[in-house]
Amino acid sequence: MSYADLREYIELLRTQSQMSASIQIHWPAVITEKIRAVAHTQLAGLQVADAVATSVYYAIKLSRFGISDPSYMTRLRGQVYRRKNHCFGYGVKFLSNLDDLKGKMPHLSAAFENW
Repeated sequence: MSYADLREYIELLRTQSQMSASIQIHWPAVITEKIRAVAHTQLAGLQVADAVATSVYYAIKLSRFGISDPSYMTRLRGQVYRRKNHCFGYGVKFLSNLDDLKGKMPHLSAAFENW
């Protein structure tokens, strides 16, 4: 995803949150103009985010043999942020509907089993 696409998505969320109470974001903390690339060696938090993103990638990416390894996600399951016992949309956010993605990528069910 490009930075322009990310900024556009955040602005979409901002617009939707003004029309719906189901999107709850503390907007004073979000300044889309300040979104930038920083090497993960410069900020420790980025190293954690990079490790999590890599884990998600390898948990859902199919190998050349059509196999994925959901163990990357099962190790993260207990560490994901939850609100009222729900992590999807909070600690785990997909840009598409998860059920639609599972229809296209059945192996996602294994990666997110018991979440």
